[in-house]
Amino acid sequence: MPMARYFTLQKPPCTEMNPQNLPLLKPTTWLPWCLALLALCSHPSCSRPESLFVGSYELSYQTIAEAEQALRHSFPVEGNDILRSHLLQFGLGEAAILHQAHPRESAAARAEAESWAEKIRTEGKFLPIFAVWAEQMDQPAKADTISQPNPSALGAAEAAAIALLENGEWSGPIITSTGWELLLLEERFDGPRNRAQISAYRMVFPVGTLADRAQAKKDWDTLPLSGNSELLNALPQSFRHNRLAPEPE
Repeated sequence: MPMARYFTLQKPPCTEMNPQNLPLLKPTTWLPWCLALLALCSHPSCSRPESLFVGSYELSYQTIAEAEQALRHSFPVEGNDILRSHLLQFGLGEAAILHQAHPRESAAARAEAESWAEKIRTEGKFLPIFAVWAEQMDQPAKADTISQPNPSALGAAEAAAIALLENGEWSGPIITSTGWELLLLEERFDGPRNRAQISAYRMVFPVGTLADRAQAKKDWDTLPLSGNSELLNALPQSFRHNRLAPEPE
């Protein structure tokens, strides 16, 4: 067979059986293959945790893990399952569905949010640009006061963003269950960071209609659940009841 010669190691005449004399053991032969295999095995797809699926909609493990890590700045002692459950139930689940169901509208809203973010960067200040936006959108040019900076009060992505901010800092565009958002933390009042009242300016760029967002919430509450068992187990049993998709045989 033609390939047999590559796997037959014969001692050359009058030559010591030295690894340097064996073609298959020369670094120039095996090193490129080892490097290629190492690169393949270190590719993110080899070790990427499985996503959570709601029907055909996908919530990546990385998105949830990054939000959890951010939220932990304000909630350092809560368990992983508690943070994941709150993030999923108060925004991340609905957001994934809304933006995947309406990709064009999401892209347009993100582009608009990014254009306003660029104006803030150019101006160097959030509030003057916020005032212009509020006038154009016919919105009140005032801060929202939130009693506690948790996902149930702020929204999942918003709470995660706020957790990383200090007074006077802003963030965005942030993907949310409403659309895209730019927000400024005006003040975090006295008290424990996980319970302290905050005031924040919020520029919201909606995706879809009210009916579209209501449908995303309904899909999150009713579609079959599958995928990452770690994330599934973080959800309340009552939420998962009769919704777990059968595992493939």
